[in-house]
Amino acid sequence: MKARSLAVSLFLALALCQTAGGQVRSLGTWHSRKGAGLTMQVPARHPGESNTFTVYAELGDIYAGHLETPGGKFVFSHNISILSFEGVQEGDISLFAGAGASAGWVKDYGREGFGMMAAVNGSFGASAAFTANRIHVSAGVTIEAGPWLQKTGDNYSVSLYRNGIYRSFYPYISISYLFR
Repeated sequence: MKARSLAVSLFLALALCQTAGGQVRSLGTWHSRKGAGLTMQVPARHPGESNTFTVYAELGDIYAGHLETPGGKFVFSHNISILSFEGVQEGDISLFAGAGASAGWVKDYGREGFGMMAAVNGSFGASAAFTANRIHVSAGVTIEAGPWLQKTGDNYSVSLYRNGIYRSFYPYISISYLFR
């Protein structure tokens, strides 16, 4: 419970800091077979680039009935628009690719117990900003590669975080309020 409260508090503090500076582009919910959470997207220094911050409860094993307690994860991605269509139905649609980092307290594929993961990630997806309705929708996939650290008794074990690769094909969708 403490970890979830801390993660949500950290995310909301980040969102408030960005709002105070007038930099927020969108703030909303994030949904996937992996889990559910909150997401925020802010513009980067260059046009066609953005930074996405997502905090979510990892619920994949709960949905499958293998676990009762969720893990938590924070994901950062710097996205670059590859292809953009402006002015479509009073909105902008774009394809993006990005890279970033992830960290969390999660259960890994086929292993008992929770551990800490830290990974680099890559993402690919599509984004639609409907300015007239102030709605931002984004969908895509994310792959993560990095270590998973677990403490068992007095021993630590480090292995590859397999969920980051095995569950990379699980798509996500985020639906957010657009602040432009």
